[in-house]
Amino acid sequence: MASFRLRSLLGNLAVAGIYWLLAKSDLFFAAHHGPVVLWWPADGYALAVLLLKGLCVVPGIFVGAFASSVDVFGSPLIALSIGLGQTLEIVVGWWLLSQKMQFDVAMIRLRDFLSLLLAAPWMAAIGAITASTSLRLAGSIDRHSWMHVTMHWWMADLLGLVLVTTFVLVWIKPPQQWLNRKGLLESMLIFGLTFFAGQIIFLDWYRDITGDYPKAFLLFLLLAIAAIRLGRHGVLIVLLMTSVQALWGASRQIGYFGADLAATHLINFSWFMLIMSVVGMLLATHISEKNLAVLALRESENQFRTLANNASVLVWMSGTDGLCTYFNKVWLDFTGRRLEQELGNGWTKGVHQEDLQHCLDSYMAAFFARREFNLEYRLRRYDGVYRWVMDHGVPRYDGQGVFVGYIGSLFDITERKKAETAMYDSEIRFRNLLEKIPLISVQGYSADGTTNYWNQASEYLYGYTAEEALGKKLTDLIVPPEMRGEVEQAIRKMFATGRPIPASELTLMRKGGGRVDVFSSHAYVHVPGREPEMFCMDIDLTERKRNEARIQNLAYYDPLTQLPNRRLLSERLQQAMNDSHRTHLHGAILFFDLDNFKTLNDTLGHDKGDQLLQQVAQRLQNCVRKVDTVARLGGDEFVVLLKDLSENPKDAPFQAEMACQKILAALNQPYRLAGIEYLNTASIGIALFANNQQSVEDMMKRADIAMYQAKQAGCNTFRFFDPDMQAAVEARMRLENGLRKALPENQLKLYYQAQVDDAGRVVGAEILLRWTHPEQGVISPAEFIPLAEDTGLIVPIGLWVLEHACQQLKTWSLDPNKKTLQLAVNVSARQFRQADFTQQLIDLLGKTGVENSRLKLELTESLVQENIEETIAKMKLLKQSGVQFSMDDFGTGYSSLSSLKRLPLDQLKIDQSFVRNITTDSDDATIVQTIIAMAKHLDMEVIAEGVETEQQKAFLVRHDCRRFQGYLFAKPLPIKQFEALLA
Repeated sequence: MASFRLRSLLGNLAVAGIYWLLAKSDLFFAAHHGPVVLWWPADGYALAVLLLKGLCVVPGIFVGAFASSVDVFGSPLIALSIGLGQTLEIVVGWWLLSQKMQFDVAMIRLRDFLSLLLAAPWMAAIGAITASTSLRLAGSIDRHSWMHVTMHWWMADLLGLVLVTTFVLVWIKPPQQWLNRKGLLESMLIFGLTFFAGQIIFLDWYRDITGDYPKAFLLFLLLAIAAIRLGRHGVLIVLLMTSVQALWGASRQIGYFGADLAATHLINFSWFMLIMSVVGMLLATHISEKNLAVLALRESENQFRTLANNASVLVWMSGTDGLCTYFNKVWLDFTGRRLEQELGNGWTKGVHQEDLQHCLDSYMAAFFARREFNLEYRLRRYDGVYRWVMDHGVPRYDGQGVFVGYIGSLFDITERKKAETAMYDSEIRFRNLLEKIPLISVQGYSADGTTNYWNQASEYLYGYTAEEALGKKLTDLIVPPEMRGEVEQAIRKMFATGRPIPASELTLMRKGGGRVDVFSSHAYVHVPGREPEMFCMDIDLTERKRNEARIQNLAYYDPLTQLPNRRLLSERLQQAMNDSHRTHLHGAILFFDLDNFKTLNDTLGHDKGDQLLQQVAQRLQNCVRKVDTVARLGGDEFVVLLKDLSENPKDAPFQAEMACQKILAALNQPYRLAGIEYLNTASIGIALFANNQQSVEDMMKRADIAMYQAKQAGCNTFRFFDPDMQAAVEARMRLENGLRKALPENQLKLYYQAQVDDAGRVVGAEILLRWTHPEQGVISPAEFIPLAEDTGLIVPIGLWVLEHACQQLKTWSLDPNKKTLQLAVNVSARQFRQADFTQQLIDLLGKTGVENSRLKLELTESLVQENIEETIAKMKLLKQSGVQFSMDDFGTGYSSLSSLKRLPLDQLKIDQSFVRNITTDSDDATIVQTIIAMAKHLDMEVIAEGVETEQQKAFLVRHDCRRFQGYLFAKPLPIKQFEALLA
């Protein structure tokens, strides 16, 4: 670091010293009537150094400008001002050239000189105005001479910037061609003539001989000679010599510009030097660029010939007349002929006679169209053997885009041709073999699925002739619609990876839409030089499938009803019991026995009995789900296996009971037995299973025992194996019957539990449902609400609650003290899933005319998580109408944050199970704090339910919960008592 700083310091001192020396040399050109020199090369040097070295030399430039100004003007203050102006001038020039004009310090392009010429006047103006203004303020010049000084200073800086900057940048790299004796003598002669001419023109040598003729324009001749022979370096020396001599003469008021200083303030001189500089640099740069282009072309041609003669390919070139003008050494070695023999059309003598005309026609057609071509033909080798070659020709253009002929390259492709011929013969034999293979359908397809091969077996198997199939898409011919997307994806993958599709059994489509089972295998074939293909080989499995189905049917199905027999039922029951043990879901066996079936057989005959059994089988299948199984054990015994019942041991018996009722209702309908209407009933035994280890035989025995209990109960009924379950089902049945009467008989009542803010003000209420049974008294909502959900009664009950809520809000809207109250209504999943729920609620709100934002629907986490996209759509529709949403019992479900933030919720309701112990249980306290913080970040309101103590409320308030509900504030009350609470 220290050495770097030292080098930087020394570098800046060197820059300052050279600047000061150049400034001192300017005193030779000082004007006789002011503090201004006729040119200022120091600025040109400073700009060149700044362009080369960067801003690190700015301190040296400033020091040099300051020191030289002190020498001239004496006053440090004036020197400081002028030094800053000169430094600013150089920095601005650096910024303009390097940052705005993409200036190249090598100055090999004319645009670089013109950029400098464009930027220099503005740079010079900065230094001139700063210097003259500083002198005016210091009293060194008066206001009448300010413009005069500014103009002279500007011209001096401009000349120094244009000439010296260019000179330094170009001469950073001296010319190599001057170092030899001839170049040195030539340059000395041209510079000597320039010096001698300058003395005559600008310092009046031999004036008595030359007179007053406009001799200065003779310098343009020397400038042109320098540009042609010495390039930019010579032109710059000529310009510099001319400028110095002209200024020397002007400062002494002699020579060509002797009177110009007083008459035009050197404007004529400035124009003269500007024109000379532009002409000289333009001519030198143009010649330099042309010489570089010629050298580059010559080098390129040498490289091409070297490359062409040493490459392994045969190369030829032709001119604009189509005749060949060049053959490389490899070509001549291959043909064994001399270059003179091949030029023009001589090369055609080596082309095989059978290929010659096609070769010439193809070449000339491409030649006149100016297009690239590839051509295969046979060319005679030096030993007389003809070899197949691939000729690739490309049109050539010069730098101006003018067509100049063709260049071509030949590759020996004899071995490839032999391989292609052998492969073609092999392919012919292969296709003949495939065509004659019996019973195996073979088809060929391209990458896009287009059929390109179709053998006779394919015609027999799929019904399409080869003419009909070829050119058609595979998916349109034999792939069923439901499989097309999968097949297209598999084909794309095979052609992308080269790995064939695994062989498998498929059901494909015949002509006319019929289906056929086949064993299909696939082959990926890629012949070099050709597009890859896929071959499919299909074997008809129709007969085998038919035999397998016959065997399967005999082994597992009842011949009369085509239902699963005892064997298949046992397998499915075992699997269902295993699944139940894993999923904890209940299952049930329903054991059927037709009542009085023997009497039917004895009275109407066994054929009528068989018809009854077939119709019973059909009705049983219509009553169950796809996951369930209906089986016939023999005689009049049937079994229904119900899977995936509820995990709740209280709900599963009820679900089995509902299935039995549905089945009994179907079996009690009249049967038509060969024109005879017949009524029949059945007795059903039910055995439930879940997480048990009983065997299949034990479960069948239990269901059989329960069936006999149903027989003893009078037939046409069902019984559970477990007496306790039977009692529970009967109790639930009674409760359901009572619930069906509750709504029409006005047994349901609405209670209101206040919701308050942190100041204790009632802001709304949650509507709670209560049922008073005429015989059993008050029944807990935890008991009858799930029953209403299972039976579907929750839908009319929920609508009744919403209607009363809207009517109550309408009543409160007329009271100024109550019109801002909100009512929260719990909406069940079954009610919310109704297709017309959204429109039903919007119509209800419109009919009652209440302010929609006063109604808040409380949804559970499980409701919103199920079919979340449909839920969000419904919520957003209602949200647009103003209805608000609250998530009830938040924290007890499994809501994901990603789905929670998508829901248009207004409020989260903290479950009372967390509120109950927030002052004693740190885990509950943490959960509650987290819910409040999360709701705050999601811009949702939080309400806590189950608040029963002041300590609980204080904790919630302390953690920024502002809404509460619980016995601390009010119990659920009928409407009159609730309104009294408000008062």
